[in-house]
Amino acid sequence: MKIIAVIVCLLAAILNGQAQVSVSWRPISPMMMGVARATAVIDSSTFIVVGADSAAVRTSDRGVTWTTCRFPSGTHWFDVVSLASGVVVAVGNRGNIARSNDAGLSWRFEKISLDVDLYHIWTDYDQTIVATGDSGRIVRSIDAGRLWEPAESHVTGAIPALTMSPSGRLLGYDTTGAIIYSDDKGTTWSTAIRDTSWRITGMTMISTDTGLAVGMFKGVSTTSDGELLGRLSNFNQTPQLKCTRHLRASQGHSSIATQTEQQQ
Repeated sequence: MKIIAVIVCLLAAILNGQAQVSVSWRPISPMMMGVARATAVIDSSTFIVVGADSAAVRTSDRGVTWTTCRFPSGTHWFDVVSLASGVVVAVGNRGNIARSNDAGLSWRFEKISLDVDLYHIWTDYDQTIVATGDSGRIVRSIDAGRLWEPAESHVTGAIPALTMSPSGRLLGYDTTGAIIYSDDKGTTWSTAIRDTSWRITGMTMISTDTGLAVGMFKGVSTTSDGELLGRLSNFNQTPQLKCTRHLRASQGHSSIATQTEQQQ
């Protein structure tokens, strides 16, 4: 979802004549047997990549050479983050969590009591880490991943991602289409009223009250004045997700954005 948000912002800037983008890529070959799923940037030269089939590699020279990290066999890793203190945390299948205190040189592994896959990590890059996974599970650490406690999400589907608005509200969604939010960095969660006829598959906040969501079953949804981005009005109250106009896509299954308005 982070990649989608960056691409959307770049495209919008280009269309408005606000940016000239010239990007080139070259392939690199970290010796990974499994599929690469997530990357953490530790500093300008050091990166960690994790993935399926116990895959984890590290580079300290911007990808010129790579070192294999020794992760437990039979594990699959879905996300990894780096904190300001040099701590690196990865989450994976069946509640597996990996933690490094030395920027990925050595690792400690544990399994939380919730035996579910963990897909995503949000962090404030200091001490707080929130991990989400299957069956609405959320676990939270306030000591940079040393100890973890469960949090009640009030949803039942898998939670693939979280995003934070500039105002400090943490938002997420699950695979049933439910929207959840927290105003205390993931300690407590509430569910938002929503249009149940579509399923969100990604969201990001552009400003304090403006967000972009993508999903299924609604074609293309825009705001009433034809703008691409929907409005999130007064998030101090429970928001009402409301599609104001729908343009059916030719294949019918991808959608962009909705308007959200406060339910009166």
